[in-house]
Amino acid sequence: MSLLEIGEKYLNAWDMKDLKVIAGYLHPEVSFKGPMMTAKGKEKVVMIFEKTIPMLNSLKIKTKFLDDQQTIFTYDFNCIDPIGLCRCAELMSYENDKIIGVELFFDARPFEKYFHSQSVTK
Repeated sequence: MSLLEIGEKYLNAWDMKDLKVIAGYLHPEVSFKGPMMTAKGKEKVVMIFEKTIPMLNSLKIKTKFLDDQQTIFTYDFNCIDPIGLCRCAELMSYENDKIIGVELFFDARPFEKYFHSQSVTK
């Protein structure tokens, strides 16, 4: 399977909200870097993903590129209200056909509104 296929299947698992399949694509030493948090190690990264999945309505891949051992995907991450549409770019690095690095780029402001609304209502 090509690295583009691995990345696409990984993102399709996000669209299906299948955390078990998502985790299966991750290297044990995966590192995650995003606008709101970072983590190292599969267990910690999966914990972040577990908290993110309930906010997702759908994920639609827009573009995909391959360069050596890295891929980059752009996609629409459609979330629950009040977040709405989040346009993302995700750079993935691979080792032994597993994702060892994820760097995610998006505008975090809609997520801050969501977390603020959650803390106000509790």
